[in-house]
Amino acid sequence: VLPNYPPASWVARGRQLQPYRSERARTRLVYLGSASFEDTFIREAAEWVAAHPNDFELHVAGNNVAGDVWDWLAALGAANVTSDPHGIDYSGLPEFLSRFDVGLVLYKGNTLNFVYNVPNKAIEDLACGLEVWYPPEMEGMRAFREEWPAFRIREVDFNAAASSVPIRGERIAVAE
Repeated sequence: VLPNYPPASWVARGRQLQPYRSERARTRLVYLGSASFEDTFIREAAEWVAAHPNDFELHVAGNNVAGDVWDWLAALGAANVTSDPHGIDYSGLPEFLSRFDVGLVLYKGNTLNFVYNVPNKAIEDLACGLEVWYPPEMEGMRAFREEWPAFRIREVDFNAAASSVPIRGERIAVAE
């Protein structure tokens, strides 16, 4: 079995685009991919970001997002939480991701696959220079972080996000 990594060229493209990130006043988070309230912490992450409009922005995009998630995001009414129900062209991900600082992996670990794997989105985000935040339920991500300590990966308890999410580079009760 071979890993499903993004093209190596993404690393160079991500590095070329990376300097633009430091100029932003707010930390921009992105969640791409499948989302449901049952299987992801999308509600918890969006509520936390909405409560911190001066510090964070969140953009959600994907092809396989439950309709009630799209409806809820629209009803949330937070200017710093945006969504796009259309997917992103895979070949254009490095340019798209250059608009963000942090890629979110929000799986609740309801299946063994999401407890023990390292999702493609985490590798894609890292290849493009983003920091990655994941929940403690994802043991595979924790093992990956321990194996690759130089990568910017943080474990964040989205169930207690108000007290655990790093704010402007500070870590507040983030699980280690």
